[in-house]
Amino acid sequence: MKHIKKTYLLAIFVLGLSMSGCGSFLPQKPNVSSTSSSQDAVATQDPSATTHAKEPIDNLKLDQQADSKQDYLVIGDHMFITQINDIFTNFDSYKDKTIEIQGMFTYFDSFDGKNKVPVVYRRGPGCCNNDGWGGFFLDYDKDFPKDNDWIKVIGKPYLVKKKYYSMLYLKVDSIEVMKERGLEFVAQ
Repeated sequence: MKHIKKTYLLAIFVLGLSMSGCGSFLPQKPNVSSTSSSQDAVATQDPSATTHAKEPIDNLKLDQQADSKQDYLVIGDHMFITQINDIFTNFDSYKDKTIEIQGMFTYFDSFDGKNKVPVVYRRGPGCCNNDGWGGFFLDYDKDFPKDNDWIKVIGKPYLVKKKYYSMLYLKVDSIEVMKERGLEFVAQ
């Protein structure tokens, strides 16, 4: 009976932890500084502190800016694997986007074992003592960085379809070796 109670309490504890973990991803209030600026004056409703220029609004320019933001996707630390899976699963929605991604660089063995394929990746959940990974194979015609360098890659995605599988590539526009590393292991 004691064993059942301990198991029950452990299950409740794990459930409670899993439910409380989402709070850390909530947006935070911006930090308001005490320095005086025209934006601070607007926030405090001091009409004498700001001037308003009478410039016409260029709707075409605003539309172009909105389109360019929609066509550019930054894959960050959170939801890393989920976003890459979504690109793979719903490829037609992403095929014309420019993707920015950071991760580790290495070469993976090709499926037939005959070649080395360059990748940007992060480790993720796996099974059977074989950790999984998420990332892109890289199509790049310049020199690659060193193994395990943390890189930022910008490029366009495309799929290479084989007989029994497909491979998600980035046609690379640029690769930059970063000084700071992000999360090497991502859970989602």
